Amino acid sequence: MISKTQIKALRTADKLCFDYYVRDERAISQIRAIKKTKNDIWEDEATINIPVNFEFGKKWNEEITRCFAMLNKDSYSFHSGMLHTITSLLREYNVITLEWRRDSFTNGYQNKHNLHTDVLKLHIERNGKRKHSFLLDTSCTEDNSARMIQAYTRV
Repeated sequence: MISKTQIKALRTADKLCFDYYVRDERAISQIRAIKKTKNDIWEDEATINIPVNFEFGKKWNEEITRCFAMLNKDSYSFHSGMLHTITSLLREYNVITLEWRRDSFTNGYQNKHNLHTDVLKLHIERNGKRKHSFLLDTSCTEDNSARMIQAYTRV
């Protein structure tokens, strides 16, 4: 569940990083709200980590190892308006779930050219019911280290 302080961090952040990874056999799923700060001569960043739920749309033989997406909230960013809408809908005690979907939008043309389209969705749950869902980001790339959702295939 999200707190008022975490909602404020999401609303005032300059950029948001969405992460999933495994550390010491424990799954970490979080949104990192990052805010630029200024001091005498250096520009720095402050980060607040917000734990969130996660789910995958995945193939039976894949093991998801790492997911990452970053969205800027500055006024020139394509995602700015969407992120302002999402954060304005958040209320204390809501539950946020990040849904990572590997090859969700991949089609025949992309298969022919060895491309993969991964998708990140964000869901807001209120009073035990899914209230809002948003398509946050898509990524179309080859199956390499730049891919949004990293996985290995079990043999």
